[in-house]
Amino acid sequence: MPETVIVDDPPAAKGAATVSASALAAQLDCSRAYIGKLEGEGVNQRQGDGYPLGESRVAYLRYLRRECSRNRNAAPKRRVLQR
Repeated sequence: MPETVIVDDPPAAKGAATVSASALAAQLDCSRAYIGKLEGEGVNQRQGDGYPLGESRVAYLRYLRRECSRNRNAAPKRRVLQR
């Protein structure tokens, strides 16, 4: 049976919603420590009292795409052995 997920829309009318590192980790399905690592690498940046939720999601997706592309390009080429 498919899982039903209810998503509340962010309060866009009130400006950019900011969340704590723990809340961002829950949104991105990762640990709080990983959020700190991402911040250290410049992926997500704290603004004032928290992380801008929408911008942080987009930045993380872009980061994942870059890493995936980088890993694909860095994969060793298969050599064909000739007999």
